[in-house]
Amino acid sequence: MENLTFPLYRPSFLFYLVCTPCTPMLTINETAIHVALTEHNQPTNMKVPAIVFSIPLAILLAVGAYFGHSWQTERAEAERLQALADERKQEWEESHAAEESENTVSDTPVKAPVNINDYYGKWTVDLDNSDSDLSINFTLEDINSVLSFSANAIWGQGDRVITIDPVSITMNEAETQADGYYRDSRDDTGAIILDFENNEMYITITSSNTHAWDISVQHAHCTRAVDSPLSDAMSTLSEAQINAITYRIYEENEFGASIAMQGQIMNRQNWRNYEQALLDTLVDRIGNYDMSGIDPNYTAEQKLAAWMTVLPNDPNTGVITCQISRASFEQWMAANYDVDTSISPQAGIYDSNDQCIIRGSQGYIDDDINVYNIHSIDDSTFYVQFEKTYPTDSTSDGYGYAVVHMDNLDDQHFTIWELGWDTESISEQSLAAYKN
Repeated sequence: MENLTFPLYRPSFLFYLVCTPCTPMLTINETAIHVALTEHNQPTNMKVPAIVFSIPLAILLAVGAYFGHSWQTERAEAERLQALADERKQEWEESHAAEESENTVSDTPVKAPVNINDYYGKWTVDLDNSDSDLSINFTLEDINSVLSFSANAIWGQGDRVITIDPVSITMNEAETQADGYYRDSRDDTGAIILDFENNEMYITITSSNTHAWDISVQHAHCTRAVDSPLSDAMSTLSEAQINAITYRIYEENEFGASIAMQGQIMNRQNWRNYEQALLDTLVDRIGNYDMSGIDPNYTAEQKLAAWMTVLPNDPNTGVITCQISRASFEQWMAANYDVDTSISPQAGIYDSNDQCIIRGSQGYIDDDINVYNIHSIDDSTFYVQFEKTYPTDSTSDGYGYAVVHMDNLDDQHFTIWELGWDTESISEQSLAAYKN
């Protein structure tokens, strides 16, 4: 007898679990199926008629075929889903790569030669919200055939002002960038870089020091300042009116030159920040100038007595000593600066009775004031630019500006609404606020 031995079809784990223990191997001839079993650990052959296994074997083969088909179907479905996922992933990657490519092209700065003459004038730096309290303005101009840069940075309502006097900057050979170096009013130094890209201008300012008042910016966009329409008032005001404006600014000498006002801008809203300096110079200004509002021929003590109580002179220095109430000082500030007196004073200036002791100085040399520009903001308000000069040799001691106002031009009594003793130009924001 020739035996044909073959392994059973094993399509799934279920087949092994249920059937393999009972039917380890089948051998087939014409009439019988030989089953190899184990008895007492010894092989035992049994000859069983083929019909006995014909039905179970058919069932087993059917079950195996079913599970085999099911496994093949699941595998085919998994492969189909994986292929679909791979296809979608490839489509996304191709689309994302194309989008990145488009963005890269659009964001790449286009640098082309520029005519720097087209960029002369005043500019503002577009700062982000991280420092909304700061504004930076700068000017590009031709000074003696040299490209020059000047700037001022202003915090708040003039709480701090940093200036850069005109410095020369140089265009590169490609005429796409200008750069130079500066020293500002705080003696900080750094580089100025102007980049001309996509028909726009961007500015970078570095600083040698990092502190609350440095003006460093990194590749910030610049916007051309729109000049507010101002009419030249030098030719329309009378000589007496111009002299009155000049003298009113001259009266600010001692206060303007005080440490508290260095690089600062005072206006009608922030004046309480400078209240102590104003009080420290009040005795001199009322006693020595025409800021008492009474007969200028009166003696200094008579002028002072109109506003405060005159006390015995200081025993150590001999200077005039006075006591003034908060109400009287606010009245004087309203008369000379038209300030908002509803703002509360800083702590420690007045005692519990709202009184303050103030003293005169032991002498002060004033700068001369030369007004070189007056523009009309409206019929009674003027933007004035002036130069300070040393009285001994008439050399310059810097530049400043003031916004002066008078209700009646005939009485020639000017109030000062804003004063930048060390700042030559008013900010565009402040000027726009006055015009609106």
